[in-house]
Amino acid sequence: MTFGKILLACLMLALNAQASPVDLWGFGPESAATGATGVANANGYSALYLNPAGLGGKVSKRITFGWQTGSMHLDLNGQTRPVDAPTALLIGGAVPLGFGGALKDRVSIAIGVVVPPTVVNRAKSPLPGRAWFPILENRPQTVNVHLGFGVGLAKNLKLGISTLALATLSGVLDVQVDGAGRFTTVSEQQLVTRLSPIVGLQYQLPAWNLDLGLVYRGKIQSDFDIVVTNDLSSVLPVGIPEVTIAGSAQYTPAQVALEGAYHRGAFSANLQVAYQRWSQYPLPTENATANTPEQEAPGFSDTFNPRLGVSWKAKESDNFGLTLRGGYQFVFSPAPEMKGRQSFLDNHRHVASAGVGISLPQISKGMFVDTWFQWHGLVARTHDKDMSLIGPNDRVDFTTAETSGHILAGGLSLGVNY
Repeated sequence: MTFGKILLACLMLALNAQASPVDLWGFGPESAATGATGVANANGYSALYLNPAGLGGKVSKRITFGWQTGSMHLDLNGQTRPVDAPTALLIGGAVPLGFGGALKDRVSIAIGVVVPPTVVNRAKSPLPGRAWFPILENRPQTVNVHLGFGVGLAKNLKLGISTLALATLSGVLDVQVDGAGRFTTVSEQQLVTRLSPIVGLQYQLPAWNLDLGLVYRGKIQSDFDIVVTNDLSSVLPVGIPEVTIAGSAQYTPAQVALEGAYHRGAFSANLQVAYQRWSQYPLPTENATANTPEQEAPGFSDTFNPRLGVSWKAKESDNFGLTLRGGYQFVFSPAPEMKGRQSFLDNHRHVASAGVGISLPQISKGMFVDTWFQWHGLVARTHDKDMSLIGPNDRVDFTTAETSGHILAGGLSLGVNY
C-alpha cells in the first residue's frame, strides 16, 4: 500500500460520518411526544437524561425496548442534501433498590442505551469551508449509554445523578520503509469512553398540583484524533509533514433546564425553558498540518429554548389505559449568518410532536406500548458571503445560500413490568 493510499484511507475514516439523538428527539417516548419535556416529572429509565432525580423514591421494575427512525430533508439552494436515516434501537430499565430503614423506597437505579444498528460512532466533518449542516447532520448516529440513580431526600424532594457515555477515537498511524524499500505501517488506535455528568432536582407541591424540576447536563462531545507520522526521508526527495486527522464527531453543549408540571385530574401540562451553551462549540474539523492557516472561529451563541408538553389520560381502567400526548418547542439556532470563510449552516426550527400511550395492566405485571412522532420545520434563512472576509485560497461553496427543509421522526416502544 502506498503512502498516498494510506493517507486517503485515513481521510475517508475521518470524513465519512454522523452522531447523538437524545437532545434532538428527547429521551423516551413520553418526552419525545411532549416537546422534549419531562424535567419536572420524568421517572423510570428516561429520567437518566431528562432528570435523574426522577429515580428518587420507588419506581416500577420495568424493561423497555424501542425503535426510532426518521428522515432529514435539509435544503441548500433548492437541493436536498443526502443524509442517512437516523435509525436507532433503545433499551432501558429501572429497578428500586431494596434498602431498609430510612432508605426504604427512596433509592432506584436505571440504565438506558441508544444503539444505531450498524455503527458505534460516525462523524461527518467535511473540509474547512465546505457548506453543510453540522448541528443536524452530525447528531443522530452514536451509541449512547446512560447510567444513574436517584434518592428521595425528603418527602417531596428528590436528587439524582447520572452519566452519559460516548466513544471517542484516538490513535497513531506511523508510515515507514522496510529493508526491501516497501512501505509499511504501524497502527495503534483506541476507542476511549468519554463521560458527561447529569445532576438534577425535583420538588413536588401537592397542594398546588405542581411539580418542579431543575437539571444540569454537562457537554456531550465525541472526538476523533488520529496522527499520521512517517519516516520516509530515505526514499523521498522532500519531507512529508506530520498529519493530524482530528475534530468533533458529535457535540451537544452544556445546558440547564427549568420546568414546571401542572396536574389536574387526567390532564397535565409541562412548561420548560432550556439554556444551551453553544458559545463553546468547537471546530468540527481541525487543521491537518501545523502550518495550515488558522480557521475562522464558528462564532456560535448561547440559546434559550421554550418547550411545552401536554398529556391527557383519555381512558384508565383495570384492563386498559389510553394516554394522548402532544408538544411544541421552538429551537433557536446558535449559528450566525455565514458571511466569512466558514459555512456552518443552521436554521431556527419549529418542532411539533404527538404520541399515544397504551397500558395493559392485566398482561404479565403490566405491559406498555408507546408511539411518538415529530415534525421539525426549518425556518427559511439566507446567507450572503462578504467577499472581503475571504482570502484567495479559501474555499467558497456559495456567494448566497438559501436554506430550509424539514425533518420527520418517530418511534415505537414496548415496556414490560417484571
